Amino acid sequence: MKKTYYFLPVFVLLFSACSVFKSKISDYYLSKAEKIYKSNLLSDEDLRKAYLCIDKSIQYNSQAFKALNLLEDLTDFAYRGGYSGALEMEINVLKKHIKKNPYDWNAYVLIINALALRGDVFILNELAEGLFLITESFKGKSGNDKNYFHSNLALGLCYGTIIPWIQSEGYLNINRNPQKVIEKSNEYTEFTDKLYKIDSLIKKMMADDKTLAKSALARLLSSYNIAAEDIMKDKDEILRMKAIVGKIKTDKQFIKGISMAIEGNAHFIKKDFSKARIMYAGAAENYPDFIDAKKQIAEVDFQQGALIAIAGDKKSAMQLLYKAYEETDDVIEGLERGNYMPFVSKNEFTAATYSLKAAIISAINALGENAKNKLALEREFKYYLDKAVKYNPENRLAQDLLDRYAREGF
Repeated sequence: MKKTYYFLPVFVLLFSACSVFKSKISDYYLSKAEKIYKSNLLSDEDLRKAYLCIDKSIQYNSQAFKALNLLEDLTDFAYRGGYSGALEMEINVLKKHIKKNPYDWNAYVLIINALALRGDVFILNELAEGLFLITESFKGKSGNDKNYFHSNLALGLCYGTIIPWIQSEGYLNINRNPQKVIEKSNEYTEFTDKLYKIDSLIKKMMADDKTLAKSALARLLSSYNIAAEDIMKDKDEILRMKAIVGKIKTDKQFIKGISMAIEGNAHFIKKDFSKARIMYAGAAENYPDFIDAKKQIAEVDFQQGALIAIAGDKKSAMQLLYKAYEETDDVIEGLERGNYMPFVSKNEFTAATYSLKAAIISAINALGENAKNKLALEREFKYYLDKAVKYNPENRLAQDLLDRYAREGF
């Protein structure tokens, strides 16, 4: 025991000298990276050297916040400058750093933001799995409340970043791939459930300990709050999607309805209206409340009516337009119950229905010859157009109709 006590001051001195030495090496590599960053002539080779220097700087001093800040600034500058490999190089540096320093919460903010920009859901999932294990390891341990709080914030931020990409992929496939839409619908509800669970835990922790939010890493807490609020602001849509997934799991006719409607969309995009109509009719037959398919049937009749009008067959065109007009009436009656296509919100669908109705009325007016009906048609047109804008101001058809109405009148 005496020997250990005798050599302890020497050991402390050696350790201190080693720490100073490492800190100086870290500063050396950081200064090299700063010089490259401040240079106006950045090449791919310069960038690689800068990232390598930052990587080495962090390796010699894992607490070097300046290195992480420079890493973020460098990537932001390079990314905006068109250096496509910048995000990947930053992510590689951060992955290595987090593996050795799993409680560096600032690094998690940086890597999640970089992965979000790249849309790398695969690595975000891997990161989320690692963070989940970290949060589980803190359960039941005393003195780890702050790390436990931060790990939940980081995990929640991961989920809040993944969900919009799931939504985006699901939405992109409603004109392409039924199986992908169903798969993404399941993932969406799975991740929103996880986010709700974490959000409840975070709120409970902050209510139980008022110091947690004040002492937390401000940027991580802010990033989490923004991501979570953005996802959970439309609770009705989350519940709608949950109900849809419930039907997918229990109702084969419903699955068939969704699949046929999406196949109809694929034909509609190709302007194969006959096949599109057959698929939409099949979807509505399999699931009679599936107003999404019924609305698309009206869309097909409207499009075909417009094409026939251009060809000069006014009588046949008017027949199809009036048919579409009546079909949209049936859809509007079902709007209160809501639509069933995943990733197309009730407001989006409602606006699309009203704007289609306004477009049909505009086309009927353009082909009509009875001036007495013009005023009544114009009132109806404006009514449905106002409705469309109310439910979704960004609806493209409604915007086009408004622009044309402002320029040319009815």
